[in-house]
Amino acid sequence: MLITIGECKIEIDENATRAFYAEHGELNSCGCSGCRNFREAVSTLPPAVHEFFKSCGIDDLRLITEIIPYVMQDGLLLYGGFFHVVGRMSGGIEKTETVPGHEPSKTKLGRLFGIRRKTHTLLAWSESKQKELAPGFSIWFKDAIDLPEPDLPENTLQIEIQWSLEWVLDEPCEYRF
Repeated sequence: MLITIGECKIEIDENATRAFYAEHGELNSCGCSGCRNFREAVSTLPPAVHEFFKSCGIDDLRLITEIIPYVMQDGLLLYGGFFHVVGRMSGGIEKTETVPGHEPSKTKLGRLFGIRRKTHTLLAWSESKQKELAPGFSIWFKDAIDLPEPDLPENTLQIEIQWSLEWVLDEPCEYRF
């Protein structure tokens, strides 16, 4: 699949991405109410969102790598998060910086936290260049991978996501200011 947004070209290998998720299954199993709500409410997202991710090789949005619930406003809970997809990004990148090589770092629990390929230029598409897939659901891409799985392919991108979903659980939402 080829996505062109402005001068930026993102080529996603949907078959390799689908194979990765088929082998790894659920990557985020957090049991907090915000994450459980996401997994319940994801079915309410517009068909365009589901179709986009299926074309990238992600058939089930509940397989998200990381979910971050932020705050409830106007009856909707604002989320952030990301998926990993196999692919490449080129051209029209708003921000680039040279990143010195380093080894993966681990959290206290031993899970890989972040990795950048040993010597490369970080390609990031800033939040000002988001693509809205549906009202309240935006994406952008970067090639620096957060929370990588040990056998994640070398040519992996991260799809960053920001969206708002209804609170559907039969318990009070704790994400209010």
